[in-house]
Formats: sequence, C-alpha cells, structure tokens
Amino acid sequence: MIEVVCVCKRRFEVQAEHAGLSIKCPECRRLVAVPGEPSEPVPDTIPPPGLQAKHSPTDPAAAATAPERVATQAPRDEYLLGSLESLIRLCETIRVLLACILAALILLLLQGLFRR
Repeated sequence: MIEVVCVCKRRFEVQAEHAGLSIKCPECRRLVAVPGEPSEPVPDTIPPPGLQAKHSPTDPAAAATAPERVATQAPRDEYLLGSLESLIRLCETIRVLLACILAALILLLLQGLFRR
C-alpha cells in the first residue's frame, strides 16, 4: 500500500498497482498523483499515418529494427482500419437518422401550414 496526501490534508492509502498514476481524493475529488513508478509501461500512442517517424536507410540501428517495427505495427494498422470502418458506419447511420428527423420536421411544418 502507498500512502497519499491530498492538498486538502486528507491522508489515504492506495494499492501499489496505482503507483505513478493520478487518482481522485475521496474527500475533495481532486486528482492526486500517487508517488512511485508505474508497475506496467504506459502503451505508446499511435501516430497518424502521415506523421510516422522516418529513419534513414544508412542508419544500421534503424535498418536492424525495421522488420521488427513493421511486424509490430501490422496489428495496429488492422485495428485502426477496423476502427475507421466502424466510424464510417456510425457516420452513415447518423446521416440517415438526421435525414429522417429533417423529413419529420418538414412534414410537421407543412402540416402546420395547411391547417390554417
């Protein structure tokens, strides 16, 4: 257990697995940094495809790690492609729903105009 002290002077203990993270104080609900090193490495963020780092082909260290980097990025690319396809389907669904809502509003407007 790790002891944490908030700015509101509240002392409490958290499990060691929260080391290096921020948690909310149970008293004032502010974020409090838990001291220590994280037990698991934080996953890397995935840069957009156009902003990926490029290594020079003359660099032997880059050439040695290039096949490994390609092998580890293939699942990420498949995951991103699946996420992108899901997002496109969601956008199409939203577009259809908005068209239905717009049609219903136009019908209500026309109904209100012809009642008078």
